Amino acid sequence: MTGIRRSDIPEMAAHADAEANPLYPVPLLMDRLELMRMYEVVAGGMFEGEN
Repeated sequence: MTGIRRSDIPEMAAHADAEANPLYPVPLLMDRLELMRMYEVVAGGMFEGEN
């Protein structure tokens, strides 16, 4: 495979959410839903097997 599948996004977001460090000084901590949206934006709507 050369890209991510839309079905991979929830797992990727869950992993990123679990790895987040709440003590890191960032202005906004993203929750799991926001992480999923961010992955969709980064993928630009181009998902493996959908094109």
